[in-house]
Amino acid sequence: MLSTPSHVKPECGHKYTLFAPNNVAFRRHPHTVRRLMNHPAEINKVMKNHIMEDVYSTCAFPKNEVIELEMMGGKMIDVKNYGTRIKFGPKAWFEDRDILASNGIIHIVDCVFDH
Repeated sequence: MLSTPSHVKPECGHKYTLFAPNNVAFRRHPHTVRRLMNHPAEINKVMKNHIMEDVYSTCAFPKNEVIELEMMGGKMIDVKNYGTRIKFGPKAWFEDRDILASNGIIHIVDCVFDH
């Protein structure tokens, strides 16, 4: 079920930022997990709400300013750096951040954006 769909696969040479929901995020949204289990095609939409082209480390988020980021699925997400914590969207927080990967960077968030 979690294999990478062909239209979400990273392109060679491109860099991405992944806002990866942690296990707590999925436990908070059991209805989303059930829907994804019953409709695997929906996984693509959810994945695209958590991936953006280009690399954004936390130093790209100025303190006390809101930055609007466009995810691959077209969803616009506000990010605000409070100094000690960074908020992702209306209700999610970065739990871990700036995890380097060969094709970008990963931030762990505590919420799933399913629409």
